[in-house]
Amino acid sequence: MGIQTRLYTFLFLFVILFLVKIESKYSDCGSTIGEFTSVNISSCSEQSIFCPLKRGTSVNLSVGIHTKKEIEQINVRVHGIIAGIPVPFKVPQPDACHNSGLICPLPENYNETYTATLPILNKYPKIAVTVLWELLNENQEKIICISIPAKII
Repeated sequence: MGIQTRLYTFLFLFVILFLVKIESKYSDCGSTIGEFTSVNISSCSEQSIFCPLKRGTSVNLSVGIHTKKEIEQINVRVHGIIAGIPVPFKVPQPDACHNSGLICPLPENYNETYTATLPILNKYPKIAVTVLWELLNENQEKIICISIPAKII
């Protein structure tokens, strides 16, 4: 699988993370200075094991977050796990303080909602992936990390 194909796969995984509702299928993958309180992904139902990401559509993601300390900056980092190998994905808007519902800085013990809309391109391969979606502060500490099982269809 080529690098472009892997990158597209990771974009789909990123979208899945943003669109999934918080259920047992979504797990924390190392949040340290915050926690996610809710996850809603437009294409994902509560009953499905995987969050389906349909090629040629866009997925809307909404994540409730709670901060455990003051946060000056928030960066987004997404990896797709394929065959046990984490593959980084370049996020369209890596600065979560812009156009996402978050206004930085965020105070300690603060609740807010992060939102994003991501396109699922037709050229992405049909594949099952685990998406790791992270929000990191200015010191690269994990505010939140969500693991989402997804399938590009």
